[in-house]
Order: sequence, then structure tokens, then C-alpha cells
Amino acid sequence: MREHLPAEQAQIEFERWAFDIKKISRLKMEKKEYQDNKEVFIENLIEGIFSIDEEGNIIHKLAFPLGDRTELKYKPRLIGREFASMSKAKDGDHVGKALSIISELAGVNRGLLMQQMDSNDLANAQVVAGFYMVG
Repeated sequence: MREHLPAEQAQIEFERWAFDIKKISRLKMEKKEYQDNKEVFIENLIEGIFSIDEEGNIIHKLAFPLGDRTELKYKPRLIGREFASMSKAKDGDHVGKALSIISELAGVNRGLLMQQMDSNDLANAQVVAGFYMVG
């Protein structure tokens, strides 16, 4: 995992992920909801908490192990059937929806995330999940 990625390179990597891999429109990226997540995402790239591999997976270096995992690997896209688990979260339960998204993206049991994920790691994971919750 890289440490202290230069800010300019972090911006380039984020844009590659957001525009080329995830296919978020530049117009949508101007929305406040995306801008807030974008700033923290880039900070996490700079600090080495996040990195993006060649396939567009986000590698999240955890501050505290989650079971035997020291990192989570989030795939770049979700498909329709993967959104089914999100229907379990009640309306207005943003943490529950984020946990469902994180679970699907990383292939980790939602219960494990709820019971054992550190709050700092969860906050960083929610940054990624935010790009899947904004319409």
C-alpha cells in the first residue's frame, strides 16, 4: 500500500476511478453530496488509506483488523441483484444502507461489519458507499 501519494496524483487517480471506471458524469460530480465524499476520498488516497488497482477496485487499508482482514477490497460497480440487500435497511437508516453497500462491494458479511468494524474504518468505508447512494 502506498503512503503519502502526492495530491496531484491522488486527484488523477480519483478522476480515473470516478469518470473512467465508475462512469459518474462530471455534472453529477458537481453535486454537494459527491463533492464532500470526493474531498475525503482524495485525502484517503494521499494518506495511503485508499488505493485503486488497475481493475478499479478500491483497496481500503483498515486502521483496525476486521476479523483476520487488514484491508477491504471494494469492487467498482454493483449490479441490480446486489441492491436487494439494501432493502433490509429502513428508510432514513443511512448507516444501515451504507453497511449493506459496503457488504456488497467488499464481499463481507453485513453482520461482521455491524459488530466488529471500527468507527474510523466505517467512516472511511461510508465515503466509498456514498458514491453508490447518491442518485
